[in-house]
Amino acid sequence: MNQQELLEKPLAQDMYVLLQLFENYRGIDVRQDFFGLHHVYHSAYTHPGKLPKTSWSEPRVMKAIEACEAAELIADVGETPGVWWEITSKGRKARKAETVRRMKA
Repeated sequence: MNQQELLEKPLAQDMYVLLQLFENYRGIDVRQDFFGLHHVYHSAYTHPGKLPKTSWSEPRVMKAIEACEAAELIADVGETPGVWWEITSKGRKARKAETVRRMKA
């Protein structure tokens, strides 16, 4: 994805939620491991009013991670591959553009 596509083409719901998970409660982007991305209530982002809150399955989380890695929105960091990820500057721009797009809609 180039910069123009990030601004024009909406992100898939799962990719957008995954990018949101890198931001902590203070608005700071932090590295995440698989369990940090998997053991959250994803429905809080997709369906805020839904009760009880639910999490995604492991294959769904991995599919979102792989899609974000392919689009270069997150990067695999650390000594062991596939354990830690962090959001890239391209990912931050995409998350911001998608947030603005959804607020306008």
